[in-house]
Amino acid sequence: MQNIRAFFAGAAAAILFSTMSINCRTKPAAVAVPDSSRAEAQAAEYVSQGDARFLDSHLYGWRQAEAMYDKAYALHRSDATREKLLLTRFLIMTRQMDEDIPDPRLDETVKELCENPAGERGAMLCALAQKYREGIWLKTAAGEPARKFKVDRAWFGGTESSVGAYLYSFCARAGILANPPEGLEEAAERLKDSPLFIYLDFPRKGAQKLAEIEKTNPQFAELYDYMGEGLFQKRRYNGARAYFRKAIGLIPEYLRSLNGLGNVYSFALEDYETAIEYYDAVLKIQPLNTAALFGKGSALHNLGRYEESNAALVSMLETDLWRKGYASANNVNYYQGEGRHLQAYNHYLMKNRVRARDLVDDAKRFLPESEEVNYLSGLLFFEENNLEEAREDFLRVVRRGGSNCSAMRYLGIIYRQKKGETETRTAADDRMPSGGEYDKFRKEMDRRFPESEQGEKRALNYFLSSCDCMEKATHALSDQIKMIPAMDLEESEKVILKGKVEKKLLDYRLSSDSMIESMVKMASADRVEGKDVYVKLMNDILTRIRLANP
Repeated sequence: MQNIRAFFAGAAAAILFSTMSINCRTKPAAVAVPDSSRAEAQAAEYVSQGDARFLDSHLYGWRQAEAMYDKAYALHRSDATREKLLLTRFLIMTRQMDEDIPDPRLDETVKELCENPAGERGAMLCALAQKYREGIWLKTAAGEPARKFKVDRAWFGGTESSVGAYLYSFCARAGILANPPEGLEEAAERLKDSPLFIYLDFPRKGAQKLAEIEKTNPQFAELYDYMGEGLFQKRRYNGARAYFRKAIGLIPEYLRSLNGLGNVYSFALEDYETAIEYYDAVLKIQPLNTAALFGKGSALHNLGRYEESNAALVSMLETDLWRKGYASANNVNYYQGEGRHLQAYNHYLMKNRVRARDLVDDAKRFLPESEEVNYLSGLLFFEENNLEEAREDFLRVVRRGGSNCSAMRYLGIIYRQKKGETETRTAADDRMPSGGEYDKFRKEMDRRFPESEQGEKRALNYFLSSCDCMEKATHALSDQIKMIPAMDLEESEKVILKGKVEKKLLDYRLSSDSMIESMVKMASADRVEGKDVYVKLMNDILTRIRLANP
């Protein structure tokens, strides 16, 4: 959805013109109702109700309008009603595809639009519907739209409606326009408050404006889903859930919002069982939903249900990751790489290292710079005693972020075995902690080893850096615990989450204690100039971790 909205945010003014509209925006013409034609009179009433809901200009309103037009057409099969019905179905079909809402009657809608289309505009709707079904964002190898045809602006007749301009936007998206029309700026200003064009410009409206739009458009499900995702990214989880639930209340099969609820429980609350319930609700509607399968695979991994996790991830990789051209290459690479990485991790934990190696190598093809992928690869190499390959992977990890304490520790172990070998020191490799006594010690070491350092000295640097990293990680978990009372969650959820993070902190402190002790022992046994200072600094860190308040 982001690429669609980004496209229109920059291009809305280039796809509108002030004279484009269709007659459904104007007041319905009076229907002559003979006294003897009760069915025709009832049909006219249904059409009038449909017109009112059509003007809501969002998915929920269009669905209500479709139901009214359908009833009217069943009673009185007029060409005018059929045209309104088909236009509404076209709008529903395209909006649902834009929002990843499954459309079981997609092929039927395209067939209806293309059977005996009403005039040139009907032919245009048929062509656009076919283009949407094929994948409106898919390009040829040359990067051009698959095909083009000419559009006559007269097809969008009328004077007041914004629907014509909105339809014109589909022509622009499909790349089927020969010449852009005139009068664009005026139309953009005139139509800016229509829900049709608000939808295309959500990101630029701002929170206050969107809140105002919510009040005037209480059934705007697309807005609720967008606001829910925005609040989730801002860690306002109760607010996010409220909006996701509003969207689902209007459109029960709004899979993005169902996935959004799953993500809140999985990634914010670490309530993986509840998260899986939401992902399963999505998969019941759409068994090959990429996001739900990925979320379920990740949640199952965190629950230690590794075989089930792999089954979900294998299914995820068999879905249409490109989403008919909607997805970006970065998103596709993420799913490809992370899906394989999680499988590799599962196999590693199940002691199937051969399969883990194959999968992590595949993951590297899609995410060559990923810290997590390179770390698992390095760990596998290390356990195979392939130390040079492991060293390269671990160096990629620390050069990317320096937050993986274990990668630094393994580098220390590897360099410890390279006694007497020297390497030129670079800023990217220099991970020694800074501040206070560290700075004094660093200056002394720089004086003694200005350009290169031996393997055993380099090992000490990585050991000390790993210890410092672990201390910072414990502080980060402690800070996370302190922030929980202010989180946008239910009070009972805060209590549960606090307990989970406190346990995570306790486990991390225990594992850090063990690893630091082992590094201190290795450093103490080596004959390296200045090692006593390293050992003292590492022991100081160990003491602080042990004495820190939980």
